Amino acid sequence: REPGRSWMKSWGLLGLQLLAVYSHETGVPAVVNVVVGEPLRETRSQGHFICATLDWWPDSKWSPNPGSHYPWANASVLHLDLAHPTLVSAVAALAPLHLRIGGSLADQIVYDVDGTFQEACLEPLPEPNATLGYGWGCLSMPRWDQVADFCRAAECQVLFGLSALYGRTPDPSSPSLWSGHWNSTNARQLLEYSKETRFPLAGVELGNELDEPAGIDAKLPPEGYAKDFVLLRGILEELWSGEGRGGRPLLIGPDSSGFNDAWWFPQFLGNMTAQGTNDVALDVVTWHAYTLGSGNSSAVPEEILNASFLNSVADKCRNHSHTLATY
Repeated sequence: REPGRSWMKSWGLLGLQLLAVYSHETGVPAVVNVVVGEPLRETRSQGHFICATLDWWPDSKWSPNPGSHYPWANASVLHLDLAHPTLVSAVAALAPLHLRIGGSLADQIVYDVDGTFQEACLEPLPEPNATLGYGWGCLSMPRWDQVADFCRAAECQVLFGLSALYGRTPDPSSPSLWSGHWNSTNARQLLEYSKETRFPLAGVELGNELDEPAGIDAKLPPEGYAKDFVLLRGILEELWSGEGRGGRPLLIGPDSSGFNDAWWFPQFLGNMTAQGTNDVALDVVTWHAYTLGSGNSSAVPEEILNASFLNSVADKCRNHSHTLATY
């Protein structure tokens, strides 16, 4: 398999002698010729098909998963040793590769571009009444530069999840539903810095699993969330003006945890087109499939090898495709 090449069942015509097949009448081994049909193209993958993810969880994050109750120790984007030669070599061996930086706490991260948060630019710390049980964390620009150096050495490009909750607050009537307007100032600062430093940024997301009602904690109504993506699209086109669609970072989203094709997803897409663009602002539509759950099920080893079980996601894909085709 080579990047950019089709994956095909190109067995052609094979004559196979299966000596382990027995005749029911005689019990004598029988020779069976099996003819496999013409080549069938299953799918086509692009060169940057392979993707890995770095999350924001602090070292102290406890997990019930067997094997390691502290799986994020020295493993998050804030603490991983990005200069370790083995890590650089391993990622380089998979190149070209997309490195997604995002996940559950991505909406609770600020970017210390101008020194505003310097004295308190820390990892997210436990906070019992906060979203997901953690307060806000901070990304410093020296660390952002280290990510850039890592990807230049390992030949990867970054897909970065921007915070969609910055500027918003929990709604008093329903703490999981956030209200107010997205403040794009901090995101714009990071994008400007990335443009100036030629950061290897392939795309940006806005929010992680904020779809209502399936979001993991904080949730946003589709109308306001759609307007945020239109606003972000405008920022990207302004900062990378003159470079065309292929020159600017892609706009990716909404990174939903369970596209509701009955109302949330259609309203989300419909409100985008209602902004006067007559087209969705997104370059890439994404959703998170938890077919195998969150990974702590003892059935995962069997389910991941069961094609019928994995095919259960096909109906969701068809529904999503039908909704997308409408817009």
